[in-house]
Amino acid sequence: MNFDFTEDQHEIKRTARELLTKRSGLEQVREAAESEAYDESLFAELRELGWTGIAIDEQYGGAGLGVVELMILCEELGYALAASPFLSNALGGLMIEHAGSDEQRAKWLPGIASGETTATVAFASGGSSEVVPDADGAAVIVLIEGDQATLVARADAHDDRRVACGRAGLLDRDEPDRHAALGDVAQHLLDEQALTHPRLAAHDGLAA
Repeated sequence: MNFDFTEDQHEIKRTARELLTKRSGLEQVREAAESEAYDESLFAELRELGWTGIAIDEQYGGAGLGVVELMILCEELGYALAASPFLSNALGGLMIEHAGSDEQRAKWLPGIASGETTATVAFASGGSSEVVPDADGAAVIVLIEGDQATLVARADAHDDRRVACGRAGLLDRDEPDRHAALGDVAQHLLDEQALTHPRLAAHDGLAA
């Protein structure tokens, strides 16, 4: 059995490494850290390449590839310490695509795939989260509590304070627009079949 990447996957890796070597060197990383802001021009390039939607189904404007291709990009972005909300957005997109309702997918995934509407994921207790990565730029937050998840539009979230350079904060659900309950989040998202074969993950949707 061959566990190596395919040629297309190797090409994604090479392209990402070449781009990030030029666009996310130590100087750029230091500049982003000192300015306490993401590199918006870098994220714009990732959007133009279609990478923000690499694992999202084509019917929602994504590239229709898989989690392996997404992880290749995440590995390269992490290696380069890229100052970008890519990971938060990708995780939010995965949650919504594989556990969301048809309505939620249609509403949020096209923007997440294009990178024009970003998402994030946070873990909650008692309906609120003390740390929400990339909260200030996210249009939608997937709030996970136990084996349930709630989809919260950023405009509906109550933000008490900001920490970590304004990219994370406290969040409480005010009045989320509920659609349907989601079952075991971990089972849906960590199950290899659901991740690699999206159409096998037929769920009623995230609570929202």
